[in-house]
Amino acid sequence: MFRHDMAEFQGGLPSPDGTYHSDRLRSAFEDDDWAAYLFTSGDQPVGFAFVRARSGPARVLNSFFVVRGARRSGIGLKVVREVISRHPGPWKITPASGRLRHASYLR
Repeated sequence: MFRHDMAEFQGGLPSPDGTYHSDRLRSAFEDDDWAAYLFTSGDQPVGFAFVRARSGPARVLNSFFVVRGARRSGIGLKVVREVISRHPGPWKITPASGRLRHASYLR
């Protein structure tokens, strides 16, 4: 769903098998300098966040996604605050070009 939503801003089509590239996903789970967070509402997944450069001079909120059905519910603000609090120090938050208008919780 994340890659599908991002195609609006970044272009691109899925592979013949219906998937989008997953290099960030792989890195988030395999690279020790990354952290992956899944957030839920009850037992239902509603989004995720990937943090990279945990050992660098500034942590980077690499990917952040909330499913459309949970947007505007306050979960984005709640979760971004929680993720940032788990990794003290300077941060770089780099939303995809053109998406900042949708990410009021990052302002």
